[in-house]
Amino acid sequence: MTAITALTGIIALIVCIRRGPQAALLGVYVPVLFLLPFSYHWEYTLHLNFAETTIIPIAAIYFLQTRSWRLGLCDFAVVALAAVSIYSEYVNFGYSLAQSLAIRQICNVVLPYALAKSMLQGGEFDGKLAKMMVVLLTIIAITSVYEFRMTFDIYKSLPAWFFPDQADTFATRRYGFTRIAGPFPHPILAGMIFIVGYLFARWLEWTGLWGGAKGFLGLSKIRLCEFALLAGSAMTLSRGPWIGGAIAALGMWVFRSRNVRTLMLKAILIVLLIGPLWWGFSSYVAVSRSEAASATQETAAYRHELIEKYVDIVKLRPLLGWGFSDKPGGQAFPIIDGMASIDNYYLLLALQFGEIAFGLMVFILLWTPLRLIVFGLRRGFGNATGLLAVTLAGVYIAFAVSIGTAWLGGQDLPIFFLIAGWSEGILLGRPAAAAAVERTTRPARSVNRVPRFERVMV
Repeated sequence: MTAITALTGIIALIVCIRRGPQAALLGVYVPVLFLLPFSYHWEYTLHLNFAETTIIPIAAIYFLQTRSWRLGLCDFAVVALAAVSIYSEYVNFGYSLAQSLAIRQICNVVLPYALAKSMLQGGEFDGKLAKMMVVLLTIIAITSVYEFRMTFDIYKSLPAWFFPDQADTFATRRYGFTRIAGPFPHPILAGMIFIVGYLFARWLEWTGLWGGAKGFLGLSKIRLCEFALLAGSAMTLSRGPWIGGAIAALGMWVFRSRNVRTLMLKAILIVLLIGPLWWGFSSYVAVSRSEAASATQETAAYRHELIEKYVDIVKLRPLLGWGFSDKPGGQAFPIIDGMASIDNYYLLLALQFGEIAFGLMVFILLWTPLRLIVFGLRRGFGNATGLLAVTLAGVYIAFAVSIGTAWLGGQDLPIFFLIAGWSEGILLGRPAAAAAVERTTRPARSVNRVPRFERVMV
């Protein structure tokens, strides 16, 4: 029965042949990536899951048809990150596990990045992809209300009939409610993607790419989606993504300034707030778990304690780490004081694949958003492509903060590298493509607002 995972790959192949790889990416791969569980896979060679089966024919056909490629520094960082992790696995566990990890890294890191960079370059397809992501996440948020109250996760429980030995219906609770996860492996990962969807929804609203009359409850379609995405994020009860989203929104508020003077005033205000906030945060987490005043503080203290205790383990194998074990949990490194859950992706990356992999990931998280911010500022306030660049930078910020409290796994991994490729496509893309979408959009401030003279006359 697990062969059902091949069905999405066959559909993607048919759509590729009939309508092209772009249509297959948008109409097959993205819905499969967002709606189907990531852990269910076929039991044959390679053990591919739904999303991995889907992306392979799309990439094969697309790159057979495409000959041009603009190299960028981020390309080398992404490929090097995948290569270092594979080589680390080979050194630590041999060829078999390294081959398995290579398939995972190619399907979830390299191919999403490469396809997004080639297809998404500031044209109309960018708006279609953003809209598709927002719609899918809105559907997940609305349907997950049942999980929030009743614990039953339809996205994992229904497909489990085809995967009886792989069923993953584990649920976590907080404040008396079930933390929704939907098709994602964990509520924190779901929370991260709801924040990403909300940021793209804001971009669609700013640019007017998703207009339309007001409908249900007097809300426009995009405003209804925004409320649904915020509700979805709230139902995950995941504080890390909330903090990441708040910091991302703050950064976008600064970099969407109308002029340099406003930007500088906002930046000075942020700088003045950083000191007291950082001092308060440091004081909050710098306690032992036994001295924590609440469960929330205990969780924060645990993450702080992780770094203090596991840095010495990283130093034992600094270059290539300990690898990724095929045992449950994947920990190949020594476990200290029973702290098996490494709730910090930066630390986990250094433990598993070494400081080189850690450095490459940090480089990707810093280098690209800085370029996106400069790109957006140069295009001025209200420019559609510039706003998209600032939005993508905000997504990077949200990811960078959130993965400090969790890991980058499940669907979040290919989604992140899809966005990384999208960012490179914007930065290195064709100016004509960007001009095409800008001609179809309205200035950011005009969205959903009626001019004063119309208010009088209507």
